[in-house]
Amino acid sequence: MKRAVAISKFLKLAHTYVWNPETGEGVREKGGANRGPEIDRMNLACGSYLGAPWCATSMSEIGQRSLASVYMPPRTAACDVLLMWARRRRVLHTTPKPGDLFLVINAKDEDDATHVGVVETVSPQGIGTLEGNTNNDGSRDGWGFLARFRPLSKRLVYVRWADLIDDIDETIPDWSLVLGRSPNPPKLPVVFQEGRTWVDYTDLMGALYKDAEQRVGYNVNAGGPLWDGERLPSSIPVIKIDGQTYVGVRAAGTWLGLFTLVDDKQRVIQLVRPD
Repeated sequence: MKRAVAISKFLKLAHTYVWNPETGEGVREKGGANRGPEIDRMNLACGSYLGAPWCATSMSEIGQRSLASVYMPPRTAACDVLLMWARRRRVLHTTPKPGDLFLVINAKDEDDATHVGVVETVSPQGIGTLEGNTNNDGSRDGWGFLARFRPLSKRLVYVRWADLIDDIDETIPDWSLVLGRSPNPPKLPVVFQEGRTWVDYTDLMGALYKDAEQRVGYNVNAGGPLWDGERLPSSIPVIKIDGQTYVGVRAAGTWLGLFTLVDDKQRVIQLVRPD
């Protein structure tokens, strides 16, 4: 059902933000407190300033990127705004469910919300969470986006935003990459990670060139993926996802001489040749 699909998509994207020290993937502060390319992007998109706390802006970005207009909470950098919105829409609860946004309430002021994240799991002991601007001790002003466990507390309240979605048998389509403007163009799945959109390198070249199987290669010593035996330009970002090589969509399109178009309504990224 649609509510369950919406929650699943939100949590799935949130997992890609979780900092992994072994791989260096995910979101953490770089170059100063509350700074870094991903964090700056999230704060600016919410009208906040560089160096501002970013727990709320990370939730806003994940909601907008995973669900677009289906995600109804306001795009904001302020936890208090989320608290007031939830009260006004009558979706504020004292017991958690997976997918809820949790808010930490100031013990001395019930109108002051000091931190926000999303509930992934619920147990009698507490909640498993995904949250930004925290640390291993659960700080509201930490250094990264982490998966944590929080004991149940009277200081926690829960924003059940998914209750506002019409619960009908309708799925929310994944984003996809469309190649060209033909009536039935090739369509490829994409992945959002590290603030970029990625596509499987082999799939991309295979959709564009009939002889791609002979031209695509990968050589660790040469520094990554190859095309016609040559290393790809350094301007093209490359990552490994589940053992497969992915390239940044926009940079790969520029290298191939293609324009990048984005249709938020249809959830489509399009690579087209110049007219």
